[in-house]
Amino acid sequence: MTRRRWIIASAILVLLVVAGIVLANWRGGRNAAGGVTAAVRTAKVERRAMSNSVDATGSLAPSRQEALYNKVAAKVDEILVQPGELVKSGQILVRMVSPEAELALANAKDSLELARSKLAVARENYEKTAVNNELAYQKAYQERLNAVLRLKTLENQPDEGELEQARANLRQAQVNLQAAERELASREALLQAGAISSAEYELQLSQVESARESVRLAEWRLKNLEAGPDPLELEAARISLQQAEINLALAEQNMKKEASKDAVIQAEVEVRQAENALRAAEENLASLTLKAPFDGMVLAVNVTKGQELPSGSANSPVVTVAAAEKWLMEGYVDEMDISSVKPGQPVKVILAAMEDKELSGKVLSIGGVARVSYSVVTYPLKVELNTYDPIFRPGMTADAEIQVVFKPNALVVPERAVTIRRGEALVQVPGAEPGADPVWVPVEVGLRSNGFIEIVSGLEEGQEVIVSGPVAFPGAAGGAGRGPVGGIQVMTNMPVSRIMGR
Repeated sequence: MTRRRWIIASAILVLLVVAGIVLANWRGGRNAAGGVTAAVRTAKVERRAMSNSVDATGSLAPSRQEALYNKVAAKVDEILVQPGELVKSGQILVRMVSPEAELALANAKDSLELARSKLAVARENYEKTAVNNELAYQKAYQERLNAVLRLKTLENQPDEGELEQARANLRQAQVNLQAAERELASREALLQAGAISSAEYELQLSQVESARESVRLAEWRLKNLEAGPDPLELEAARISLQQAEINLALAEQNMKKEASKDAVIQAEVEVRQAENALRAAEENLASLTLKAPFDGMVLAVNVTKGQELPSGSANSPVVTVAAAEKWLMEGYVDEMDISSVKPGQPVKVILAAMEDKELSGKVLSIGGVARVSYSVVTYPLKVELNTYDPIFRPGMTADAEIQVVFKPNALVVPERAVTIRRGEALVQVPGAEPGADPVWVPVEVGLRSNGFIEIVSGLEEGQEVIVSGPVAFPGAAGGAGRGPVGGIQVMTNMPVSRIMGR
């Protein structure tokens, strides 16, 4: 009996469910056949900004990063910053000491001073050579002149006028000698006071000697005029003239030759080498005080106080600093999207560490070398951020949304208002008269964003469209193919793959 009662109760329940379904279909058929409409909601066709975007995932990286090293062996004396600390350009980060670097600087200064002294001596010798050549020429010229005068004096018999002239020449030569000796004494005093160079003093000294020679020649000429010519003296005078002419020619050649500057050039090279060595020593000593090269953040401090550091850039850096001015998001974009991404496109970036704050930026570059991972091909992407936040750290996870298409004034309707039937996009608009049936209008759709869809053609701004409500599609049997009830609707027998805009 119990089993029979259970079977009867189950049968009654099935009959009740079937009856309910039949009744619902009968009412729906009446509504569809009679064109009865339920309450609907409408929206106006309006204009708003629309965009399409491409997503990328990556991490933060500073656009500029510099590692600071010690150039010479040193000992860490003072550490003034910690990792994560913000610093200003020129701020001292670490101080080190090195007695060897200080000694090298002192030696470099001494070497430069010695090289400069050697250069001064070489230049003075060079200038002295030129002066000596000039003096030698003047002396040779005077000696030839004296030889000519002496020979002529011996060859000619004097008359009373010549004798008188010879006496006058002697007096004048004596006067010139006295004047030259006075000038020499004056220049000697100036030389001792450092007012003139030794070359100027020697020039005056040669003039005194020349004046004495003139006196001796004038005395000799007067004596010979008074005594008459001697054959042996005549021959000696001719030989002296020939030698004086040879000496003058040689002196003239030496004067035309440029004095050798080899010693000066070599000394100048040594000075430049010493200057370079001094600069290197100064740089080495300066490198013991590490300063921030720009405004930024200390990423790492790799030393401890009192630590002995070897020289050379092969060691790990003492401090690493990242610039605060510009940061990048470095990530990868799928090969399917690479054709849409262009440098300069606006980008929205969200950091995992700052999910409540949206950062802006722009596409800086798209790399050309693919990365393949599990058969997925992506390409490197760099995004330049427009802002900086002290929380930024290299390697922070970042998600980017690249705006590849932007229409600031697109014609749109709510996405719920669009229905797709047999590959055609349709919207319902209210009837022209009150109580009239809604009208299906074919439209061409475009971008989709934030619950709206772009209407490329088919509607005008300000028109009303039905966005919700069970409005029957005319001609649909049994109510199949109802109108908008939320989201893009796919009508009966229509594959989802043919939805426009997907």
